[in-house]
Amino acid sequence: MATIDAELNETMRGPSIIIWLVAATLAVFIGWAAFAWIDEIVRADGEVVSSSRPQIIQNLEGGILSEMLVSQGDTVQPGQVLATLYATRFQTAVDDLQEQIDALEVRRLRLEAEVAGAFDFDVAADLAARQPEMVASEQALLNARQSDYVSRTQGARNVLAQAAKERELLENLLERKIVSLIEVTRARKAHGDAEIKYNEIVTQAELERAGQYSDTLKEIATLRQNLKVAQDQLERTIIKSPMRGVVNNLSITTIDGVVRPGEEIFQIIPLDEE
Repeated sequence: MATIDAELNETMRGPSIIIWLVAATLAVFIGWAAFAWIDEIVRADGEVVSSSRPQIIQNLEGGILSEMLVSQGDTVQPGQVLATLYATRFQTAVDDLQEQIDALEVRRLRLEAEVAGAFDFDVAADLAARQPEMVASEQALLNARQSDYVSRTQGARNVLAQAAKERELLENLLERKIVSLIEVTRARKAHGDAEIKYNEIVTQAELERAGQYSDTLKEIATLRQNLKVAQDQLERTIIKSPMRGVVNNLSITTIDGVVRPGEEIFQIIPLDEE
């Protein structure tokens, strides 16, 4: 009887081991399946929903919703307009900055003409059309400033020339011992003072022009940077799709509704061509 029991136990040992191995394998698989992530790919007529994350569509500045041109589930293409915000405040900012730049460009042209000693300057037709009053004002200012400069320098030049003649005359008379050294010294000082006065007028005018020109260029550069920012803000009021995908999770659909800065408007689930 003992021999029969031993043989029976030996016979059952093989199947028991197999059963335990199968059970252990199933347990491991079930545990792995409970915690492991598998990318889900949905196929439909040659399109694959990407396993990458949906793209959040938002607006940096926020604003008021003007148009919503898509609906939940719509397929959109790269660059397609999805929605628009009212652009009045950004358009106004762009227009104001452009007007300031135009005015400074006219001033720059006037200053360049002033430095060159001209009484007139050329303005591009489109700029003149946008700033006719500024062109007329700067032209009048150029004429006035140039006339004043010419008058002052000419007067100083005449005084200098007269002082030079008197000095030369008295120096000749001194050689002939007709006048005293004191009179010649006085004439030399007057000539030196006249020369200093003339140089002061010229130097002061040059420094003033150079300073105004430099300041104008700096203002133009600063305003151009501000204009670029304003143009970017204006462009962002037109919300476009960055990729081909499906519209999802529409958060704001009310026309004239408020879109807070950085608020999610909707999502685009990317689509890849198969």
